[in-house]
Amino acid sequence: MGVDDQERHPWLEAEKRFLLEAVESGKTVLGICLGAQLLATVLGSRVYSNPQKEIGWFPVRFTPGALEQDLFRDFPREATVFHWHGDTFDLPRGAVPLAASAVCRNQGFLYAGRVIGLQFHVEVTVASVGEMVREGKAELEKGRLEKSHYVQTPREILRGNGQAAAVNDLMYRLLDRLSQKFQGKSPER
Repeated sequence: MGVDDQERHPWLEAEKRFLLEAVESGKTVLGICLGAQLLATVLGSRVYSNPQKEIGWFPVRFTPGALEQDLFRDFPREATVFHWHGDTFDLPRGAVPLAASAVCRNQGFLYAGRVIGLQFHVEVTVASVGEMVREGKAELEKGRLEKSHYVQTPREILRGNGQAAAVNDLMYRLLDRLSQKFQGKSPER
């Protein structure tokens, strides 16, 4: 689904209102994949089809601006993460770009120091990736027929599941730092 699919998914309108209210009230918000696209939309940015779909385990490169932020300060310069998206977004005005991949220049943003949008997945598990592959076979087959270099086969995706622990480590680091921020503590160095 996409951010403008309200006709098929009417709950998207309420979700956008909820996110905008959370941002405007000063809350810390983390959106992943569609969540990042929804955040970009409510922050006034355009969401549109990426030139190529990106499905599978591919690297992202974190920007110097990301690595300067306390939330991301010891992230690696590059990490192999899980992707399953066909859309991308423009950065919200004033946002810090966080990462890019070979085929998607905006893989994440930090807005107002507390609103985080990640196009890629760091929350996946071996089980959730397996379920995505089972449920998304038609989309994977279409990517294979289109000979996309950025849509992996089910076998390639499942073989890449060894990366799940590493991406979960990134997620836990980010969540720990967000938790410290909620408690008014400076993230430990």
